[in-house]
Order: sequence, then structure tokens, then C-alpha cells
Amino acid sequence: MRRLALVLLCLTLCPGWAIAGDSVTYDSTDELHARGAEVQAFGGVNITQGRQALQGFAAEGQDAVVVALGALDVAQHATPAQLRARIRAVLADLATVDCVLWVDLRTTAPNPGWAHDAARFNRIARALAPRVLAWDAYSHGHRAWFRTDNYHPNRIGQAAYARFVAAQVGRWCP
Repeated sequence: MRRLALVLLCLTLCPGWAIAGDSVTYDSTDELHARGAEVQAFGGVNITQGRQALQGFAAEGQDAVVVALGALDVAQHATPAQLRARIRAVLADLATVDCVLWVDLRTTAPNPGWAHDAARFNRIARALAPRVLAWDAYSHGHRAWFRTDNYHPNRIGQAAYARFVAAQVGRWCP
């Protein structure tokens, strides 16, 4: 009964899609809202910590959910087995969602080893998730979109990130 009430509420109040993420998504919240997204994002959130927001989106009856998590897991040196388990858990949480998209990680950042570890995460995500959005490739060569860490978007990059994600939702989640 409670789930039915949530679904009915969502049919009248929910935006077209939802996204849960970390600091990149948090920084881009206004731009994502402007493109119809319900946003749940916080800095310093790993995949496990982001699951609550994703579970909430599934309970609301969201048809399209974007997952933009994984950077903190890479920064904290999660093993490939841990990454696979975390991604599988999220996908199980979202089993009732019609369209699930995962945003890959930028592999360009000044931290030693980041490129290798982020690329490994992206390969694991591509092997498990139904659709992985290539933010890394899309943003490659656009240094002006990012702060000095070459990872977090500045105002121009936040708009680019939101345009990219929203366009991919429109493409894959009609």
C-alpha cells in the first residue's frame, strides 16, 4: 500500500529522471535541476553510501535513474572485487527501474595512479551495468571545463556535464 502511494505521488510530482552522485554531481545540481532531474548528491560519497538515495528513487517508481558514483571508491583504493560487489548491489537495488545509466569516471586527474584506477573502474562498470555513459571521452580535451584538479567541473563544466547527462537520458530512456 505504501509503495502504491509513493508511485502515485511520483507520477504527479517526480521530475523526468533522477541522478545520485558525488561532488561532481553535487556541483552541477542547479544545471541538472534545470534539465528536469531530481538530484541527490553529496561530496565525499562512495557507492555504498549513495545506495540509500538510489533505493529511494526505486521506491518512488522513477523510470530513469543515473548513477554517478565511484570516484571515492577509486580514491580509497577499492579492490576490483569490492567494486564489482558494490556495482552489483546498486544494480540489484535498481532492478525495478526501467532505465539505469552509470556515468563513467574521468581518467585525467593530477593524482598519481588515478588514470589507471579510474580506467579499471570504468571497465568494471561497463562489464556490469546495462549502460555506461562516456563522460570521460566526452569531456576529454576540454580542460577549460574543469578546476585546477582537472576533475571537478567549473561553472562551464557543470553546464556541460548536465547537458551531457540529460542528453544521454533522452537518448537511452525515452
